[in-house]
Amino acid sequence: MEYFYEEVYNEDILKSVQHIIQHPGFSAKRTKDIAKIVNLIKKKNRLNKEEFQGSELEALELTLKKFVNLSELVQDLAEFNDSILEYYKTTEVSFSKGDAIDLKDVSNEKLYKKLAARIYKTRNSLVHSKSNESRLNERGVYNPFTYSQELMKEIPLMRYISEVIIINSSSSL
Repeated sequence: MEYFYEEVYNEDILKSVQHIIQHPGFSAKRTKDIAKIVNLIKKKNRLNKEEFQGSELEALELTLKKFVNLSELVQDLAEFNDSILEYYKTTEVSFSKGDAIDLKDVSNEKLYKKLAARIYKTRNSLVHSKSNESRLNERGVYNPFTYSQELMKEIPLMRYISEVIIINSSSSL
């Protein structure tokens, strides 16, 4: 998923700028119209560094929107395990504070954002795991001896999303 963060995030910035300049009321001669573009880019790229500095959570959400059809994801997960969707709907990821999400609610415009948040929080608790009391209270820390069974329930979600991204980003040889 992270492989596409920068590409998809930058693509979103370009589309946002194009939307502004293609608006019939836009004028390159008006300072406020140019300032709108500058402010958009400043907001999207908070720090000016050569490496990717966009919001990883936003980039994950954009990546999911670009590559993942939620109805198909729900179908794949239901075929894998008929109770897993209910688990995601009713269960917070305790070690990461990842929110419960109703994946069947595909008409919910915030579903991609919620899905991205669950994945991102879980990813961060695994990758940035440190034995730090304030960090534990803030975001949670993964302890493999305590939470391995819970993590196993998150793997199908990651697997099916990763497979869809690989398939939908591929091109014919």
